[in-house]
Amino acid sequence: MRIVIDGRTVDEIVADLQAQFPVADIRADVVKFRHVRLQCGSRVLSDADNWYVPGRLSADMNHLLETTDTPFGTVVRPLEPYRQTLAVTMFWTGGAPPPEALFAHRAVLFTRDHVPFSEVYEVYQRDILP
Repeated sequence: MRIVIDGRTVDEIVADLQAQFPVADIRADVVKFRHVRLQCGSRVLSDADNWYVPGRLSADMNHLLETTDTPFGTVVRPLEPYRQTLAVTMFWTGGAPPPEALFAHRAVLFTRDHVPFSEVYEVYQRDILP
């Protein structure tokens, strides 16, 4: 199976991460993919594609990610993560009725010890508007 998200394959994403963080030692064979939708009731607030390095997470965290719908941020909270935004793409700047997708964020998540462990591509949806 070939996964292509945001126009990039998993191998391309790993190559991007290696170029940005050469000490990270991230390989495509140790990267996992997870797609999530953040919802409030029936309203979809965002769609997120998440690539993460399971070897940088605890066994309990990996188990939760593989067997439950627990949000990624909740699972990795013990790592005290912070994020570095790589790109913001605006799909709507106001005016005409908003499209389904308003804007996107691409970011890398790091542990409190500054170790990159995840890349996320989040697309925020019209339903976040009041």
